[in-house]
Amino acid sequence: MNVFEEQFDLRFSECDRHGRMKLKTLFDYAQEAGGAHATALGVGAAALRQKRQAWFLSRMRVRFSAYPVIGEKVTVTTWPSGFDRLFSLRDYRFSTADKGEFAVATSDWLLMDTAGMRILPVAKLLAGLLPENLDRPPVFPSLGKLPVAPEDGNGVLRKITATQIDINGHLNNTEYAGIVQDALGMGVYPEEFQLNYQKGVPPETLLCLDGSCDGKNFILTGRMEGAVAFEAAGSILNIEEEGDTVYGI
Repeated sequence: MNVFEEQFDLRFSECDRHGRMKLKTLFDYAQEAGGAHATALGVGAAALRQKRQAWFLSRMRVRFSAYPVIGEKVTVTTWPSGFDRLFSLRDYRFSTADKGEFAVATSDWLLMDTAGMRILPVAKLLAGLLPENLDRPPVFPSLGKLPVAPEDGNGVLRKITATQIDINGHLNNTEYAGIVQDALGMGVYPEEFQLNYQKGVPPETLLCLDGSCDGKNFILTGRMEGAVAFEAAGSILNIEEEGDTVYGI
């Protein structure tokens, strides 16, 4: 099974006040579909846990042409797309019947030894289990470093709660997307952006968020005790709202 496909019904809780899919929802769907495919390939969370190993998302870049709305069925197509040094790459395409393909993404994953928190040589250990899909090149061939927003003393503090923590004991990768959207504000939607995960964020952490958005581009950096925990940067999609009404009301 070189390519995996899963469909999701876009629910009210997964959309914002305008009825559009939340950024976190897309990351949730990607996590679920990618995890299910990894399990089918024999390298899912349960199999790796027996070896004291785990997948850690390191970087993800997404490009949107539109955002689906409540009630649409979102089809997620995903596949491993080779290796880049210590990274295992996984690509995604997101579509609905109404909008067609509305988003594409590339993600970089690290295979970690959870006992010693060491990065493992994923290409050597899993090359026979993960198809490289050479006929499907990555949407974004290389996910590089991102700029860091300066600390200007005006950073917004955000406390990480218990419900945001995953089975690895850290802030789940999908929650960062929610933090980015909250920082941008209601009705502001990324067009193309990248998230780089730098450090695991434990519960009760106070993240200091520094950044800026000029209406076309944005940058956001999250720090804990002065150390960079994540970086995000990208552009804004121009979406014209039909007034300031809640979807369906």
